[in-house]
Amino acid sequence: MEKQSRRQAYAEETREAILETSHRLFSRLLFSGTTLEAIAEQSRVTKGAVYHHFKDKRAVFSACLERQAKQVSGVMAAVPQQDDVWAYAFAQCRAFLDFIVAHGKYTISLQQAITVLGWEAWRAIDSHYTLGHIERIVARLQDSGRMKLYSRELVVNMIYGLLVNAAMNLSSLPNIDQTYQDLDEMVQDMLNGLRI
Repeated sequence: MEKQSRRQAYAEETREAILETSHRLFSRLLFSGTTLEAIAEQSRVTKGAVYHHFKDKRAVFSACLERQAKQVSGVMAAVPQQDDVWAYAFAQCRAFLDFIVAHGKYTISLQQAITVLGWEAWRAIDSHYTLGHIERIVARLQDSGRMKLYSRELVVNMIYGLLVNAAMNLSSLPNIDQTYQDLDEMVQDMLNGLRI
């Protein structure tokens, strides 16, 4: 039993090393500039070990994106609860944007993710983690009578789309500080339009 546990731990460490290296390479060299050979070499594993954990380069990329989405979700989950539900909603949005700023060039861009995986596969991964936070805050606002009662699904998708586009702008425009400030204000202005 202990031998199996050790083997499982080693397999998990190997997989994590592959993802750590791959994420760095995909962030820096993009999908097209990253090879499985480079991933194996820089992870200090064999190419066979990479194939043991992942079907192909696209599967490695997808796992890296999922890992990144989990990290974003963790940052949003760490936002302290507040009595002022609107302040909490803005803090959640800000946490999403803060992640993009903090990790900057070390993130897999949304544009790259959509190009490599396609809209639906990217959306399934990203929304699995991020959308839940937005759904909960919209439910709180609507259930407490603080947000207009538009279709909850439409409101969640609108806010999600707003944050995704804000993230794309943050990763592509040169003046990050000014862009961040402008986007933060715009997100608040747009969401304030849903207040009751």
